[in-house]
Amino acid sequence: MGESELRIRGFMPRTDEHNRLSQWIIALREFLPTIKPRLRDRYIPLHETPTLAWHYPEIKYTTYLLAALVMIWLVRFAIVLIQPGPPESFKPQATTADFQVFCTNPQCPSHDQLFVIHREFGFHGFPVECPVCKKLTGLRALKCFSPTCNGKLIPARYENSHWVCTVCGQVFPRN
Repeated sequence: MGESELRIRGFMPRTDEHNRLSQWIIALREFLPTIKPRLRDRYIPLHETPTLAWHYPEIKYTTYLLAALVMIWLVRFAIVLIQPGPPESFKPQATTADFQVFCTNPQCPSHDQLFVIHREFGFHGFPVECPVCKKLTGLRALKCFSPTCNGKLIPARYENSHWVCTVCGQVFPRN
């Protein structure tokens, strides 16, 4: 295929057409050196007569924008001041929780019976002392839904930042 055939089919640009991107680049190169003198000519009268500043749209609209931002900030501050505080019955966020615990000592009279302890959130200091036999045999009780345990409450131990079922060995999701 010749060059004229490629040009007819649209594969080659015509050399007499102007490339718009190159026109923009040329116009920008011609405009850049004139920016500083234009700004100087525009703002020299401001040094002589500052009251003319309000006649320049860029100064006027920048002032409007800043005034709007200050007004928004003041309205938000006023809303915070006017808004009532929490009611008297408001309770602060809880920092402790109740944990169900099994005593795993076979000689304990309360063996396989639940008791509840009150500790801070994220407590992992198991085993705890059983209130009946006074030994460190209390393990946290969790429901295990494995086929072996079938949704029963079982004692669990804390290993490698996860709770593990002592009956079937299943790892519980983090909580």
